[in-house]
Amino acid sequence: MAEKGRRVRVTYDDLDELAAAAREGNPKAHNLAVITESVDAVGYVEPVVMNDADGKMLAGHGRIETLTRLREMGASAPEGVRSTRDGRWLVPTIHGVELSEPDAVPDVVDEPYVLPGQLYALGPHRILCGSATDAEDVACLLGGAQPNLMVTDPPYGVNYDPEWRNDAAAKGLIDYGATRTGNVPGDDRADWGEAYALAPGDVAYIWHAGVMPNVSRDGLLDCGYEVRNQIVWAKPRFAISRGHYNGQHGGLLVRRA
Repeated sequence: MAEKGRRVRVTYDDLDELAAAAREGNPKAHNLAVITESVDAVGYVEPVVMNDADGKMLAGHGRIETLTRLREMGASAPEGVRSTRDGRWLVPTIHGVELSEPDAVPDVVDEPYVLPGQLYALGPHRILCGSATDAEDVACLLGGAQPNLMVTDPPYGVNYDPEWRNDAAAKGLIDYGATRTGNVPGDDRADWGEAYALAPGDVAYIWHAGVMPNVSRDGLLDCGYEVRNQIVWAKPRFAISRGHYNGQHGGLLVRRA
C-alpha cells in the first residue's frame, strides 16, 4: 500500500542494484524462456516494484533475472530499458510502495455480526452464511437461479491439523513450522452427498482427498449422477506431508447428470 502523502514514482534504476535487491528464496517459480520471448517480441513493458520500507523487490524477480542473462549473453538492451555509455542497463522501477499493516485495525467484536441466514449480494455475486446441505439455505442463495456448474473445495474429511508441522520443526525434521494453525471446521466429514443432491446443475467439479476418492464418487453415484472424468492437477510444488511420498497433485472428479 502507498503511505498517505507518499508519491508513487517511476525511476530508471541500475540493473545490478535491482538484482542485489531481489528477495532470497522468492517462492514464485518463473519460466525465463517465456519471459525472454515476451521481451524479444514487445520489449520491456512492466516495471519492477520496490518496497521502500526495506529496500527489497516486491515484484519483478523473473524479469530482472531475464534481463541479467540477456546482458551477460551480449544482447542489446531491449526496448523500454535504457543503456548508458559505460554499459549499464537502467530499468523502469516503481517506488513509493510499502507493504505494512494498516494504521487502523478494527477491534475484535465480542459477538459475530455475520449470522446464519444472512445473504450478501454484490452485483450478480451472492454469498450466504449457511450450509450447502440445507435445502432452505441453498434456495435462499440461488434465489431461483439455475447454475449449470457446481464446484466444491475443502473440507475433505481428513481431519487436517497443521500443528504437526510445528512439532516437526521443533525437532529439526523440517525447516519451518506452520504459518496457520487450528482445525478446519467440518473436516471430519468426507461424504457431502447431501450437498450434491441439492445442486440444480448438470455438471460438477468435485475436489477430493486422494486417500478417499471412493467416498466422493459414491456420494455422486447415490445422487443419480455418473462420474465421467477425473482431472489431475499437476501442482508446481509438492506439499510437505507425513507420508512416504509428498504429493504434488490434486484430484478432481467430474460428474454429469
